[in-house]
Amino acid sequence: MLLSTEEANLFLKLQSCLMKYANDQLKVLPPWPIADLFQALSAGDRRKLVVALLEQPGIIKDFVTANPDGLSLEERAIVAQWSHAVPGKFIVFRTTKKHTIFLTKEAPPIAYGVVALTRTFEDVMQQKLPGLVETVLLPFRGRIIYDGLLGRQNVKFAPGAKSKLNTAYRGARQRHGLITALPASKRSTKGGLKKTPIKKPATAAKRAHTDQMWIKQIDGERIDLRRAPRSVQLRALELGLIPHIPPKRIRLKRAKPVNRVFQFKITLKEVQPPIWRRIQVLDETLDRFHELIQTAMGWTNSHLYMFHIDGNCHGDLELLEDTLDDSETIDSNRTLIHEVVPRDGKRSQFEYEYDFGDCWEHEVIYEGSPKLTDPAHYPVCLEGERACPPENVGGAYGFEEYLEAVADPNHEAYDDCLEWNGTFEPDSFDPEAATRAMRKGLPDWREMV
Repeated sequence: MLLSTEEANLFLKLQSCLMKYANDQLKVLPPWPIADLFQALSAGDRRKLVVALLEQPGIIKDFVTANPDGLSLEERAIVAQWSHAVPGKFIVFRTTKKHTIFLTKEAPPIAYGVVALTRTFEDVMQQKLPGLVETVLLPFRGRIIYDGLLGRQNVKFAPGAKSKLNTAYRGARQRHGLITALPASKRSTKGGLKKTPIKKPATAAKRAHTDQMWIKQIDGERIDLRRAPRSVQLRALELGLIPHIPPKRIRLKRAKPVNRVFQFKITLKEVQPPIWRRIQVLDETLDRFHELIQTAMGWTNSHLYMFHIDGNCHGDLELLEDTLDDSETIDSNRTLIHEVVPRDGKRSQFEYEYDFGDCWEHEVIYEGSPKLTDPAHYPVCLEGERACPPENVGGAYGFEEYLEAVADPNHEAYDDCLEWNGTFEPDSFDPEAATRAMRKGLPDWREMV
């Protein structure tokens, strides 16, 4: 992902103006008459001035106030944001459709989604990723860019490092999400913040532990503080009886299903070639729809899930009990498909997320409501392509590594992958087998605990 030519030129212009002003104040380098000449300086000189400016961040505010170059209000606002710069050493990890992932070298790592200027990072670094660099991250029009100086560090990554980096990336996303704007905030992160990786559905021991945490004996009466009035919850929190105020949980009155068929195309994101399914289902709860997606795709329902629809989160409130913050989550067991798609059958789109550790995101496209035939015909998988990734493979990047390994008997990880998951045929998919799995369904976790 690159800036547009217009945006790249704007950045270089603003940077040149600021750096000339900074040098006039700090006298780090011999003065130059025209701001644009900053870009003609050697990388070493430019870096020297950048370091000096980072030590005197108040100069940015002085520059914006003085406005020696007659910048517009928007241009000055962009420069003012550079006081939120993030300097450091970063592992340039991998590239997605929208960003290149930068991981801070210090532990625990933080993940940033960065946009390149006029050339890709691989082109600038003259090497394949991953690579270690020293640079300064800057906010720019709601995204993160870098200051144009990419100090490549002479570090070679050992075999197997990609797997460790993938684990580090997953951990960073779980802690802070993917930060895509500066300064970092909940709005500027993708994923994370609300999510704690829990690999399996609730077990009896886990449920008992959770109940023990929330159900207390007060004045001889057992009270479930998850469902107590907020005033009681606040008092319990003050007394140290509970760890936090339980999240708001929206349990809607369940509507009646409508006599209608819904057709969806589900595509696994950030995976090439695409892995997708086209299915038709009756009006089910979103929790049941989750199970249909699981069986159609080939997942095993071993992790938590969430639907993101029109700015709302939908999930199983009992399973998500320990992972939610104070944000509102709508009960997927009480929300029907017809309530979240257009009544007129117009095409719409939302996201289904599975496994908060591997972060599998699915694009779900509602394609309309074909004519209802025999209800016994549904659910059905009409078509699709390619096999579902193995569970716990490490997300899109780990899956890419896995495919490379199983395709090459000489690969260092070939035997390990074969022992771990057996043979894998990435191009195989049978819609009839998927249909049988959808109709068989999944066991109810409540009956398993």
